[in-house]
Amino acid sequence: MYRQLLLFVSALLVFTAASNAQDEHTQGDGETIYDMPTNWDTFYAVVVKQGPNHADDTDPAVTQAIMHQHIQYQLGLQHSGTAVAAGGFADASDGISGLTLLRAESLEDAERIANSDPAVQAGRFSVVVKTWYVPGGRL
Repeated sequence: MYRQLLLFVSALLVFTAASNAQDEHTQGDGETIYDMPTNWDTFYAVVVKQGPNHADDTDPAVTQAIMHQHIQYQLGLQHSGTAVAAGGFADASDGISGLTLLRAESLEDAERIANSDPAVQAGRFSVVVKTWYVPGGRL
């Protein structure tokens, strides 16, 4: 169910590891050893799921208006620097629609930001917010 999320996180981790090649050392046996991070940055991963009103498409104009507000809200978060990235998955058949990576003061603050999305308030989406630690300075 979380395959797409795992692929995203895995790709991001591979990118950060590759971009920090100076942190690696090769032992005599050829094994690569990476320096352990000494500081960690905190982000918040928002998993966007289909909400209780997701299938309520009786009025396409209402659905279009909600999605427009949702996209504008997400773009605003990115423009302000609150969101590192946000987007939808190509295949949401498992009920997971998208992912947003937030900068916030706390988990509660990130939950407030995620739940303020007009599409979440309308019940089209629901969110699960998780604290995510990344080696310092990688993102």
